[in-house]
Amino acid sequence: VPFIQRIDGDPLNTVTCAIAHTSASLDIFGIRQQVETLENQLYLLAFGSNPAREDQPSIRALCSLGLKPNNRSAKNIGKESRNGSSSLGPTVGKGEGRGVFLPAVQTATPEARHLIGDALKIIYELQQLIMPCSLSKFEYEMAKFYMTDNNVFVCGGLGPGATSVQQNVSGGPGKLADKIGFVQGNWHTDGSDAWVYWTFGVLTLELPPGETGCRWLDLEAVEALVDLTPPENRVFFVAYPSDIGMSRAASVSVVPPVFFMNQGAPVAHKLRQKNFAQHGATVLGDAHDRVNRLGREIWWGAFNVFQIAGLELNISPDELFSRTMFRDERNQKRSLDPPPLDIRRDADSIRIMRGWFAWYKVQSEK
Repeated sequence: VPFIQRIDGDPLNTVTCAIAHTSASLDIFGIRQQVETLENQLYLLAFGSNPAREDQPSIRALCSLGLKPNNRSAKNIGKESRNGSSSLGPTVGKGEGRGVFLPAVQTATPEARHLIGDALKIIYELQQLIMPCSLSKFEYEMAKFYMTDNNVFVCGGLGPGATSVQQNVSGGPGKLADKIGFVQGNWHTDGSDAWVYWTFGVLTLELPPGETGCRWLDLEAVEALVDLTPPENRVFFVAYPSDIGMSRAASVSVVPPVFFMNQGAPVAHKLRQKNFAQHGATVLGDAHDRVNRLGREIWWGAFNVFQIAGLELNISPDELFSRTMFRDERNQKRSLDPPPLDIRRDADSIRIMRGWFAWYKVQSEK
């Protein structure tokens, strides 16, 4: 079910505002089975392993890991309740200009890191499947180009996607605002989100055995069903594009102070900040995706510094990346992938795409 807006009334010039998918609509694109497999994996992470499913590994629900609630969660929900909103991916640290984009301060036990990382990768994979089927090709290619051109730190992988993910947990009948707080639990827009990409939501429901949720129920029946389920029976994963993460309008905490360069001095608060190089394994995808994201950031930064300083690096980006090595999960030495955009080789096409993106931005703001 798409909701689009025509620009200046032109039916051939549209902007996608929102879209809701069903199993039937996913079937049209041939991705239903892949999506359902990923959704089932995410469901187990949301609610933990189901005792009735002996073929599934025993895992704890994400909300049972003692996650730190974010600042906008309700403060009066009770110590025993798991209701609330928690950041799973990168976030914006306050207190320094417009903030600093960095990995969220979250429960960091090995179990929590593993389960959160799995959830972020699943949500990322769902976006790779569903978003191309939800947007026009032009919109998707513009967003993809922008995130590649700016090396946006995406949760869960190297492709286009959200920069931040939060988990909203609630249970029982009643208003959502009473469960997770007025700000998070009511309809609202967020001025700190970026226009470049779309918020992606996945709602998981813990229903009693045999219930599919595909029939109308009166309030009494709903309350009876709720009594048969655990206290926390709704988990909504919200993957969204923060303006700070997308626009680079503020600092990105890539590495700690390294003595040289602009942030060389070991300032106390910088040393305490989380950074993507040391703390990004959970949020940036697998080892391959994480090191390629960091490698692009480091080398593109170096190229910019060389240019500003009037220096030339007599080696192509492709060769430079191929000579930059890392060790994968199996401890095998591998080189970085060639950069998807070569600022030397692809200069003309990059210039054209940036022009198209500037036009697209004007259209989207109408």
